[in-house]
Amino acid sequence: MASTVPTAGASAGAGVSVDVGDWVPVTWRAGAREALGPVAERQALGLRELLECAPWITAVEVASPPALSGLYRVLYALTGRVSGLDEARRGARDWAARQDDLLADGSFPAEAIEAYFARYADRFPLVDSHGRPFLQDPRLAAQCKDTAGVNKLITGRPAGNNHSWFSGHHQDATPRTATFQQALLDVIVWCYYGAPGRCSTRTVGTLSKADTKAGPLRATLSYHPLGETLFQTLVAGLPQPEATVRREEDLCPWEWPELPDPLAAPPEATGPCSLLTARMQHALLLVPDEVGTGVGDAYITWAYREAVPVRGTGHDPYLIWQLSQQQVRYARRADAGRALWRDLDALVGTATSDSAQPQRPAVLTDLPDAGGPLRVQALGFEQESGQAREIQFVSAVTPPSLDVRALASVALAPRVGDLRRAGELMGRRLARATRLAWQEYTRAKKAADCAWAEDAAARYWPLVEQEFWQRLAEQDFDGIQRAFRRHAERAYDDVTRSAATTQHGARAWALNRFELYGGRPRRHAAPRQGNREQGETLMGSTSQQGAAPVQGVERRPAADPNLQTARRFVSAITARCQDHPGDRAALRLGLRKAWVEIPSSVERALMRAGVDMAALSREEQAAHCAVAAMIASVPRSTIRASSAGSGTNAAAESAAPDSEQAGPTRSARSGRVGGRSLGGALADAVSLGLMREGSAEAHLALLLKQSPGGLHRHLPGVVAQLAALPNGVDWARLLTDLQKWAWRRDSVTRTWGQDFYHTRYRDEYTTAEHDDDQALRPSPDQR
Repeated sequence: MASTVPTAGASAGAGVSVDVGDWVPVTWRAGAREALGPVAERQALGLRELLECAPWITAVEVASPPALSGLYRVLYALTGRVSGLDEARRGARDWAARQDDLLADGSFPAEAIEAYFARYADRFPLVDSHGRPFLQDPRLAAQCKDTAGVNKLITGRPAGNNHSWFSGHHQDATPRTATFQQALLDVIVWCYYGAPGRCSTRTVGTLSKADTKAGPLRATLSYHPLGETLFQTLVAGLPQPEATVRREEDLCPWEWPELPDPLAAPPEATGPCSLLTARMQHALLLVPDEVGTGVGDAYITWAYREAVPVRGTGHDPYLIWQLSQQQVRYARRADAGRALWRDLDALVGTATSDSAQPQRPAVLTDLPDAGGPLRVQALGFEQESGQAREIQFVSAVTPPSLDVRALASVALAPRVGDLRRAGELMGRRLARATRLAWQEYTRAKKAADCAWAEDAAARYWPLVEQEFWQRLAEQDFDGIQRAFRRHAERAYDDVTRSAATTQHGARAWALNRFELYGGRPRRHAAPRQGNREQGETLMGSTSQQGAAPVQGVERRPAADPNLQTARRFVSAITARCQDHPGDRAALRLGLRKAWVEIPSSVERALMRAGVDMAALSREEQAAHCAVAAMIASVPRSTIRASSAGSGTNAAAESAAPDSEQAGPTRSARSGRVGGRSLGGALADAVSLGLMREGSAEAHLALLLKQSPGGLHRHLPGVVAQLAALPNGVDWARLLTDLQKWAWRRDSVTRTWGQDFYHTRYRDEYTTAEHDDDQALRPSPDQR
């Protein structure tokens, strides 16, 4: 077979046939060139060639998901015709046996392909002014006064009042010619996903109308078996016909002896071939350009005034069907924001308590046992079903390591549902937590969709999808709720981190974080039993899940060289203050002083304590002087306690792991990695009754908004009240934070605010997580 570039020639009467030529891009298997010869050097094939070369094609590389979805349906119909699997007169068992035999043969019968395309040779031209162009109605040239324009035909081009910046510089006044290959795919898109509403006026007899119904797959998502070769994909994707179906009645549009009357009742879809190819509500006709090398215009109008009737249930076998609140069955809509894994339990037939009662696509219920592994490919177009609004293509495929037939096993199918429910539960909680946090932070009147909720969803769902496929591949279903909750915690903390630099924002972060655990626990109440909310009982975890520490916000290395240096400085200053009263008095002179106001006696006292002031920057000098002054200003007994507390923290740090991979974050340990921040100290003071919570929050709010100079002025008064804590103040941690205040202020203020509220609600967090684990733990009969 030689390569054929479609062209209509000077007069489009001869036509360009879509059965052969460079129409549909493909990917070849290794060894295809040796087996097929020159044809395997081509990058695209016609419909007939696709069937002939199907065993050597790994995939059809059509970039447009709706075009590929429609093309699959055309190819399924052709496959049924040339294989004889378009009928099942001897019943379902005989049909399934013939399907397995065909897979075992490894190719379609060449004689049947030859005979079929010879019989309908005049029905496959894409443009033909004297005959029946493929999937088109030649009567439109006489019945329509105006064309729709090539821009309306091509999906993605602006037409009419649509925005012009979405797809390049296309204007209706000077339209660009479309290639025949592109036009073929967009004819398919219009046949299946065409928009309802206004169209070109079509006059038939005395009736003149300019409106049409939506295409049969409008706004839906199709699910197709995907094999290792196109041959396996097409055979596995064949829907099983009823025993009463007859190919003489179950006709494709190109097989009709005569075109149907548009004013009469549309021809009934009696079997799989007509169901997949003959339910179009749009009529189209392509108009070649002047030189016949492409499509320059098109008619797009209504095909029938009524919907095409379908014998039997009328359900497309590649769609998930579910019930509305009015108990009307409809196809699941395409949603670009919904990943394929969230539909997997419906695809494998998992029983669900969902009121929608999703029904598995019929084509996936009886997949053939023969052939290689099968994946599922989802193809669709997110659109408005009732108006001409296109949103986004939808395309996804299950991982190669997972055979959809194995997922449908009795043992594994329920676990697929467990994973999906756990992920969606935490997704709902995350959405609620971010909306409530946004409402409190912005002081909005109600919790509505917001930037935080969208950002959190964009972070959460990819992480959960990766977790889903990994656990499914490893068949690891222990602790799934906790794993998904960790992803929700990370997403929540990431999107709210910018607000936590203020006391108000940190409070909103902390209080609404409880929503990730199902809500804040009641004070002094017994642990809750049973479900947290309707539908939250999940199966799948067979391990005993006890309480675990709440995960924090930021992962940090345990050993901080700057902190170790700061601890040596604190030890030297405390020793100097205890042994040399004169230096202690000198250091107190630096209290509440800006860098330019620090007396020279303070610097000399620091130098006698072993501090090399010349090696420090201006900000570092100010921080060292401020901390030394505050140490010198507290009573001697408090200095000893603080020194002991710093030593405890240092020992904890040296014993802590050296990397982030070691497990819990800084807030997961009773002794903070990196020492206790000022926010944690304020929270401890409230817990011990040394300070009222309102006063502590006021102090925190004041400190977090200060410049370096303002911080040095206000900090000593707060530190004086914290000096009575059993472990005193962590001077080393305070020193490192003051040094970073000028250039990493947001990081320090965020840590202080989050540490304050995390420490205040530490016990409640632990209780909330424990209660959540208990409520979501599977009952014995669910394990």
